[in-house]
Amino acid sequence: MKKKILSMNSFVLASMMSLFASCGSEGDETVVAKIPGGEAGKAAVEVTQARVDALGFASRLPRDTELAMGLRNLGDLVDGFLTSNFFKKAMAMAEGSGGAPPAEMLGEVNAKIGQYAGKDTFLSVGAGGAEQLGILMDAYSIYNAASYKMLMEGLAGGGGFNAAGMSPETMIKDVLSAEDGKMLDLLEKLKIPPILAGTRITGGSEEVIGQLAQAEGQLPPMVVISEEEIAGVGKFKIWSIAAKDAFDENARAQMRDGLNDAALAERLEKIIDGKKLEFAYGMVGDTLLVSLGSDHSHIKLAAKPEESLLAAPEFAFADRYADKKLFAYEYCSEGILASVNRPEQILQLTQSVQGMLGAMAENGMDLGDVGTLVGKAGEQLVAMTKRSQTAELGVAYLEDGIHYESIGGYDNPALETETKLVFANAIPSDAFLSINSAATPKSQEQGVALLETMGQLVYAGGTAFGKMSGDPDAMAQFNQMDELFRPKLLALWDIMKNKFQAGLGNESALVVDLKGSMPKIPGVPNVLSANGKVPRILMANTVKDRALVSQAWDEMVPVINDIAKSIPGQEQGAEFQLPDPVTSEKGELKTHFITLPFTSNDFLPSISISDKLFFMSTSKNLSEDIAANAKAGDKSGMLLSMNFDALRAFGTDWLRLVMENTEEVFGGDQYKADSFRENAGTIQMVLDMTQVLNRLDARVFVEDGQWRGSAHLKISDLPASVD
Repeated sequence: MKKKILSMNSFVLASMMSLFASCGSEGDETVVAKIPGGEAGKAAVEVTQARVDALGFASRLPRDTELAMGLRNLGDLVDGFLTSNFFKKAMAMAEGSGGAPPAEMLGEVNAKIGQYAGKDTFLSVGAGGAEQLGILMDAYSIYNAASYKMLMEGLAGGGGFNAAGMSPETMIKDVLSAEDGKMLDLLEKLKIPPILAGTRITGGSEEVIGQLAQAEGQLPPMVVISEEEIAGVGKFKIWSIAAKDAFDENARAQMRDGLNDAALAERLEKIIDGKKLEFAYGMVGDTLLVSLGSDHSHIKLAAKPEESLLAAPEFAFADRYADKKLFAYEYCSEGILASVNRPEQILQLTQSVQGMLGAMAENGMDLGDVGTLVGKAGEQLVAMTKRSQTAELGVAYLEDGIHYESIGGYDNPALETETKLVFANAIPSDAFLSINSAATPKSQEQGVALLETMGQLVYAGGTAFGKMSGDPDAMAQFNQMDELFRPKLLALWDIMKNKFQAGLGNESALVVDLKGSMPKIPGVPNVLSANGKVPRILMANTVKDRALVSQAWDEMVPVINDIAKSIPGQEQGAEFQLPDPVTSEKGELKTHFITLPFTSNDFLPSISISDKLFFMSTSKNLSEDIAANAKAGDKSGMLLSMNFDALRAFGTDWLRLVMENTEEVFGGDQYKADSFRENAGTIQMVLDMTQVLNRLDARVFVEDGQWRGSAHLKISDLPASVD
């Protein structure tokens, strides 16, 4: 719609998307980047003037910046939001309830945002940030391991979550002493990450600097205030505080008493005394810069764009969007991403659980293989979540809503990215939800193995619980059920694992649409059955070996019938059995379904198979429609779509249907009918307000050997006629 509408749309999501953008175009004035020391392994890229213009002060950030994110033109976004029909409608509703803020206040807020953060705002972490983040993650791991250990010891000892061993003093001491004092080693190395942030001020910078200067008078005497001319940057005011000055004798005495360990307390005091915090601020042109760190040595700026962060190879990706209205960006170095990539932390929990189970076993409890299986599940989860990473750049721009595009970042080893998806082009565009992806053979094997382990764990846990109950009658009944059902369930799993799953291909899809015809269900008014719509749910897979899948089904049916027959309480000779299915064919697709007392031509739970495709669906029609259009297209990776327009239309149609037939729907109950009518206005109002949300389309894939992310949230303003 109008530019202001797009501005409103982006503002609504800007606070949710954590800010991404960058820009450039062919034909712009360019300079060849010369990569500073430490980046010699990376190729130089051109820095376009359009990229510099789009990213503003980011073109002054040093090349070795490890994290940067920023917003551009926030004032335009806010202004667009405040002038949108959506906002006007929301304010009218608020005024009706007496809760609307004064228009003057909103105008002042808008003006302040435009003045102090409306053009260019950013946050960055400089060189060394990844190392410090890694230290924090290591410290967090030690803390986690110690807390899990103490928690499990408390549970094993019968103390529960409030066990005596969980006192804060004991917890702190154990954490500091864990792994031969590794936490203390980490604390010695830990520094405040080098943070530099800034915002462009359009008039009134003297007022901001004056307010900061006034704040100096309120600082405690331990804060040392100085001023320094930083080469290549400018004059900065610096507030610094040494931890040894803030950590007074009373606090030290409390720490010594709490730890009750003189050597540990002495070392911790030395570590604390060595720490320092500095806050600095200054103006560089019309941009206010603020710094936070252990010192201010990271306040450095690139003298020219070709020496700045924009010369990083990843920023060449942003040049694709030179003709877009970019409004945000984010950049993460490989080091930043690697520092938080810790799948092995899962083992801290599973190993702690194993420790608790071991303690319980030592107290005479027979837990069987529960502990071993917990450990196995942890190892499997770690193997499934291991991933590598490269530096990441993400950009966001406005065009028919909000687009987000990224390159690099974490890989996804579970996705098969070379397979061209066959369901992608067959899924109806008006489906409410669809997910389509292809998995690697390894990830499929890992998923089946984990599922098997979890099943074994549930069985082992149930067996152990039965033994612990101490009730011989209950244990006897459990053993009887075990002997009756366990062999049959194992046989069923063996068929599903080695034949059914093995016969399916690696591509799968989930589809939910809202166009199904409603079956005639006893007790449901005929007007609803005749005119109401219900969701249709479909799960689809490609087929690798049809004969194997068919054989699996032929073998599963008698096993399922045997299990059903074994359920106690049934009359002999009248036990439940799966009815013989009815079969129909359409083209190459053969569909098997069981007649139910309330089906329709559309609502017909069924299983369909061809040489290439397999479906489980609540709608035979939906299976046949998708099968008819399924063929390899040009997309790969993983696709996700959500159609909010379809959901809103579904809700609107149902609201209209009930409103037009309240007497029949509520069976003549006037009170219920009147209550529904009273609430219908509110329901309609909510549906009207959600017109700003249209649909979401997202994709993860590989392009030219690099991982890519792409998302489009289509949003639009309310029509002016909505009141």
